[in-house]
Formats: sequence, C-alpha cells, structure tokens
Amino acid sequence: MKRAGTPADRRAAAALAQLRPSDLRGTARLAVQATAGVTRIVEGVHQSVLTRLGLPGGAGPGQSRGLTGMVYRGIHGVTHLVDQGLQATLLRWSPGWTA
Repeated sequence: MKRAGTPADRRAAAALAQLRPSDLRGTARLAVQATAGVTRIVEGVHQSVLTRLGLPGGAGPGQSRGLTGMVYRGIHGVTHLVDQGLQATLLRWSPGWTA
C-alpha cells in the first residue's frame, strides 16, 4: 500500500503546481541581476581602495582599469551571456511546460 506523503510533501507539490514558466524566468533574471549588482559593488570598493593609494581609476566612477578592469569587464560580460542563455533556454522550454 502506498503512503500519501507528509503534509509538507503535499504543500510542496501544490506550490510546484502553481509555478509558471515566467516565474522561473523571473527568478533567473533576478539571480543574474543580483550577481551583476554585487560585482559592481565589489569593483567599486576595489577601486576606492586603489584610489586611496593614489592609483588612477577607469573610464567611469567606481570602475577599475588595467588587468583588474579587464577581469571585472570579463565578469560583467559572462554574467550578461549567462542571462541571455538562461532567458533564451527558458523561453524556448516554456511552450512545452506542463506543471
């Protein structure tokens, strides 16, 4: 005889039944934006420390230059590519979504 599951299992199943593709795309977009935001904050702090040491900054306020700037630009670029890839994949996947 099969057990019906715990109340927590039933609540989790009910919550998943309510999930829509747009929810997943929105969550992915939010995660990518959070990653980009944290990267900008870290770069700004990094550049503030370098400015305090008398080293020049990058093209804009809070931006780094040189090798450090190249690394941050790479992180921003990869984050953007991940966002595009996630959104394209989830958009393509959503027509076949069955919750």
